[in-house]
Amino acid sequence: MRILVIEDDPAALNLLSRMLEVEGHKSSAFVNPLLGIEAYLKERFDAVITDIMMPVMNGLEVVQAIRDHDPTAKILVITGHADLEIANAAMTRGAYAFFVKPVESVRLLNALKMLESENKS
Repeated sequence: MRILVIEDDPAALNLLSRMLEVEGHKSSAFVNPLLGIEAYLKERFDAVITDIMMPVMNGLEVVQAIRDHDPTAKILVITGHADLEIANAAMTRGAYAFFVKPVESVRLLNALKMLESENKS
């Protein structure tokens, strides 16, 4: 799958990208959410993974911007702030899944496998 990753922490971004590529996915990674959204508007991605707490633009705004352009977009949200209100807001805006950092790679990869099988149906 082609996956867009938006995460303002370069170390976390690198870790996520490497994990996805080891699993056979192709990732495009951005620390700046505006550039990530711009890439989404130009290219086709099977999924998006975005952090919530970022400078420039927060992850809820990223979800909204992408879903406004593509209502079928599959967006997985990650955050270091386990907050029911944020999780609810993300899911209400159309997030596919919500994960709290540190993200268990098995859970994230399982969500991607589920998403991939849904896309094939």
